[in-house]
Amino acid sequence: MNAAHAEEEWSALLDTARVLIDAHDLMGARRVLREAMEFSDKTWGEDDVHLIGPLRMMAESLWREHGPIDPHNEPELGCLQRALAVARLRLPPDHLEIGRLAGEVGTHLVAAGRLDEGCALMVECVEIAEKNGSENFSHYLLMIAQVRTDQARPADALPLIERAASAQERRDPSSLAHGITRYYFGRCLFALGRHEDALVQLQLALRLFDAKRARGNHAATMSEIMETIDRVKADMPPRPDGDAEASTKKRG
Repeated sequence: MNAAHAEEEWSALLDTARVLIDAHDLMGARRVLREAMEFSDKTWGEDDVHLIGPLRMMAESLWREHGPIDPHNEPELGCLQRALAVARLRLPPDHLEIGRLAGEVGTHLVAAGRLDEGCALMVECVEIAEKNGSENFSHYLLMIAQVRTDQARPADALPLIERAASAQERRDPSSLAHGITRYYFGRCLFALGRHEDALVQLQLALRLFDAKRARGNHAATMSEIMETIDRVKADMPPRPDGDAEASTKKRG
C-alpha cells in the first residue's frame, strides 16, 4: 500500500468514527477507532504520531458517555495520557499538540484531586502556547489560580489571574469568559484584603454578565458575583477620612 493510499484509508476510518460519535453510536465509534489504531501500528509502526487522533477521539467518546472531566473516568484519562506520551515521543518539545494534550491531562488530574501534577501540566500547556504566539490558554491560568486560591494561596493565584485577564482583554473583552475571570480576580483580591480593588473587578464582572443577559448556569454565577460584592462591602474596613469626618461631627 502506497503512502497516499494509507493516509486516505486512515482518514476514512477517522471520518467514520466522527460520524458515529456525532450520532452517539459510541460503541460503534470505538470499534472503528480501535481499527484505526491497529491500522496505524501495522502501517507506520508502534507509537506513531497517527495514533494521537484516534486516541483523542476515543477519549471524546468516553466523556460523551460519562460526562466531561469525570474524575472517575480513568479510561478517558488513560487515552489522553497515552496520546501525550506519543506526542512527546514523536513531536518537537514545544509543539502545540503537546501543549494541548498537557492541558487536557492536567485538567483531568486536577478534577481527580491530583492537584500538583495537574497544575504542572497546565503550566507546561501555557508555556508552550506562549512560545508559539498563541493566547488560547487563559482558562488554564484561571484553573491553576482557582486551585491556589482554594489552597489558601491567593498571593500565588493573583499573577496568574492577572495574566488570564490581560489575555482575554486582548482577545474578547466583552465575553462571559472574561467576566468569569474578573469575578475570580475580585475574589482573589478580597482574600488578600484588597477590598477596593476587589470591588472594581467584581463590578466589572457584573457589568459583563449583565450585558450578555446571562441565563442558566451563568445567571447563577451572576448571583454569586452579587453576593460576593455584598460580602466585600460588609467586610470593608472604615475609611480613615470617614472616621475623621465622623469624629468632627461628634465634636461639633
